[in-house]
Amino acid sequence: MPPYYAAEILPLTVDGGCVKVTVKAAERPGEEPSLSLEPPSEYLKLAPGAQTVTAAGEPGIYRYLGRNTVALTGPIAVGKTVERKITVRDPALYAGTLLKIALEKAGIAVAGGVQRGKTPAGAHELTSIDSPPLSTLIARINKNSDNNFAEILLRDISMVREEIGSRRGSVKLIDEWVGSFGGDPLAFLMYDGSGLSRMDSVTPRLLVQLLRHMHRKQPWVDSLAVAGRDGTLAVRMVNTPAEGRVQAKTGYVSGVRSLSGYARSRSGRCIIFSILVNNALSTHPAKRLQDKICVLLCEL
Repeated sequence: MPPYYAAEILPLTVDGGCVKVTVKAAERPGEEPSLSLEPPSEYLKLAPGAQTVTAAGEPGIYRYLGRNTVALTGPIAVGKTVERKITVRDPALYAGTLLKIALEKAGIAVAGGVQRGKTPAGAHELTSIDSPPLSTLIARINKNSDNNFAEILLRDISMVREEIGSRRGSVKLIDEWVGSFGGDPLAFLMYDGSGLSRMDSVTPRLLVQLLRHMHRKQPWVDSLAVAGRDGTLAVRMVNTPAEGRVQAKTGYVSGVRSLSGYARSRSGRCIIFSILVNNALSTHPAKRLQDKICVLLCEL
């Protein structure tokens, strides 16, 4: 999908499969605005028909499904610039395009264009880059709710165990792992790694069992957002007894708001909680309720 949080899932991905798009109005009405990308490339094109006008206008930016074509929701006024981070179609080809640009910038000639293909026989590895530790990757997912990282890391589970990275294979392994700490595999349905699928479901009991099992694994605890300090909880529970004393993972799709994690009470106890709100007409009251509950737990 075009929004930055719903990038295409491929093993070769750069910048989360996203690019920063800037559309700048032309100097005179009637002329076509200009498109620029960061990092610079020509991987996305501006759809014909975009117009510069004299009247006030700050349109939105979107990408056509299945195409690397950017369009505006309306005309853009002279002197205006609009920016947006959006996904690209085929992140692997995009990564190859950026590599080609980087090679050419370094003075290395590259013949032909970027295309998919099999590694030629007799190819030699020129260089390699080591991954950051798993704890760093999980912190990126949990603190910032990075959907693309979550989807790719899910597939890495079966890649390590079975040498084939697939959603189905990884979910099967997770089913087995949940049973190993006393959880009920029937207490959840997992259709993706990010939680964006409406088919995903989980009970708060299983989440509490999971949090209890992981409680003594400090890198895991440290990967969670801290209330009033960082990540998705940076601006929540500020100047309350819960600030700095709640570490949790947020969850949000339309009509759903969740918060699960650890709260440190005034007496020093660690309280594990999971608050899942479904079918809410507005999730703002649900978020306020969750914050209030966390404050009460920290005051115990």
